Amino acid sequence: MSSLTYRQRGNWFVIGFNTDRLTDAAQIQTLQTELFNQLSRLPLRGNAVITFEGVEHASSQVVGLLIGAKKLVDDRFGTLVLCRVGEHLRQVLSITRLDSKFDIRDRLRDVTGAPGGSRDLVRAGANGAGAEEMLWIN
Repeated sequence: MSSLTYRQRGNWFVIGFNTDRLTDAAQIQTLQTELFNQLSRLPLRGNAVITFEGVEHASSQVVGLLIGAKKLVDDRFGTLVLCRVGEHLRQVLSITRLDSKFDIRDRLRDVTGAPGGSRDLVRAGANGAGAEEMLWIN
């Protein structure tokens, strides 16, 4: 099972977490690999949101993951927004003065402009196995 969730909401690629804790170093490394793999496939000028909905605890190591994600999206001339960031992570971003480098929003619909209408994304390949490429469902 993937550690991340993916869905399309309007013109936005929305990425979420399948856990309420982002505190284990090995787990964060795995998430980083998966996240960077997906963001590297973002179209030029693509829009991505990383939502922390349901995440109750996040270590400061997540900041490194976010910096790398922002660089990947910026390199593709895209937009990256963080959504539903918890108070502790907001404080870490503020103390490190990185809060000014990220667009941080409280609600997903403030970013996507869509109150609903999400479309889940599925993995390519036979029965979802094999290839790691994500396909948009129309």
